[in-house]
Amino acid sequence: MTKPKKIRLPILLKIWLAIMAIVVAVLVLVWGFQVVFLEQYYVGLKRNELASLSNDVAAAINENGVLLSQNKMMELAGNNRLCIEVVMDNDRVLTVEGLAYDCYLHERNQTAEQALVREARESQTASIRMVRDSTTQTEYLISVSYVNTGSEGGGYVLIITQTLAPVYEAAAVTRTQLLWISGILIILATAVAFFVARLFTKPIVKLSKAAQEIARGNLDITVPVTSTDELGELSQNFNYMASELNKINKLERELVANLSHDIRTPLTMIRGYAEMIKDITGDNKAQREEQLDIIVDETNRLSRLANDALDLSRMQAGQIVMKYTVFDAAQKLRDIVSRYRLLEQTEGFHFVCNAPEHCIVYADETRIEQVVYNLLNNAVNHTEDKKCITLSLHTEKETAWIAVQDMGSGIAPEDLPLIWDRYYKPYHKDRPGMGTGLGLSIVKAVLEGHQAPFGVNSELGKGSIFWFGLRIAQEEKQKSGEKEAAEGKKQNGRKHTAKN
Repeated sequence: MTKPKKIRLPILLKIWLAIMAIVVAVLVLVWGFQVVFLEQYYVGLKRNELASLSNDVAAAINENGVLLSQNKMMELAGNNRLCIEVVMDNDRVLTVEGLAYDCYLHERNQTAEQALVREARESQTASIRMVRDSTTQTEYLISVSYVNTGSEGGGYVLIITQTLAPVYEAAAVTRTQLLWISGILIILATAVAFFVARLFTKPIVKLSKAAQEIARGNLDITVPVTSTDELGELSQNFNYMASELNKINKLERELVANLSHDIRTPLTMIRGYAEMIKDITGDNKAQREEQLDIIVDETNRLSRLANDALDLSRMQAGQIVMKYTVFDAAQKLRDIVSRYRLLEQTEGFHFVCNAPEHCIVYADETRIEQVVYNLLNNAVNHTEDKKCITLSLHTEKETAWIAVQDMGSGIAPEDLPLIWDRYYKPYHKDRPGMGTGLGLSIVKAVLEGHQAPFGVNSELGKGSIFWFGLRIAQEEKQKSGEKEAAEGKKQNGRKHTAKN
């Protein structure tokens, strides 16, 4: 069963839908509050206001009496467009009118007024109702309440009539305006969506086309950076990625060329000497042994080349775990230097090892030995005239610093940041038979695996110093402290003896 194909929505449509959703939500709120609920909200507000005014009038009458409260009632009626009637139990009526025209209730509909008075006296409760004058199409709020004074005169009925503003007319006007506003907002939303979509999609389309070019193998492609926002940053990162891919591609081509050259030479020698043994020197034991030794050496060289490439790939892939042990780094350096004595005898090199008697470190002994070998081989490989190479070790606080110094031609400043890169080989005058071009990359991978500091100091014409630091084992630090304390005691003893 095939999966249903997903509908692909262009960015323009997505942005338009998002903006339209916001516009519709705003319009629904505006229509709801300004048209649908406007009249209900207004009437509710006026009901609460009329109830409060009715309480104010009743409080004034109860405190000062009906006659003395007329000024207060006239003030409230004039300020709030009210018609106030006080109907006593003896049907005496006091009217205070603040309307601009005749009161709907006692001027035009006395029958309804009398019915409201009877109802209030019977129920002795308060109520507010809305009525409409069909003749003038005017709406009123009428508050009717029975107030029991508790005196011999009994109570009175308080009727307050208030005219409502023609809210339905305002709602009709607002509705017409909102229709125009809604249309304008929809048009603006469409225009803004188109503009924003073009603004966002234009650099994205360029990035997409550039990515397709990279997929076709064109690694020299770049995209213009036209802004400083996230899209501009994305374009910068894309250009950086393309540049790094181009660099890696060139380095890989150089690697293939270097490996092809390094492999071709030993293979040619192995084949040549094997054919010589087969055709010419098979019966000459001395020559045969010599040529077989050469074949073995070249085979070892091929094996070393393969192992270096494999080790580097495994270390950079995190497949090799460092096996930390405690070992004597000073003794290890002396052992390694002793294995280069043949070069002193045959090629005139001079190796110097400056190290203390002991220095116990905590590291992967096999890998650190590989690092030292690679640095020494690198020095041998790039030393021509002054063939003096110094391997040194000194301690500082909790770190053992190891350095390999040569007196070769040095490294150009522009090459210094690149010499640790995989496949990078800045030297062009390598000694034949020495190195694979991967040595410094392996050094970097091993030392990064140890989280050890490392670096190089070099100057053209004066040679180079490659250095790195290892953590001193705690027991070695403790022994060093004990040794210093013992020497201090000996010196104090000697001073005491001299005084005596």
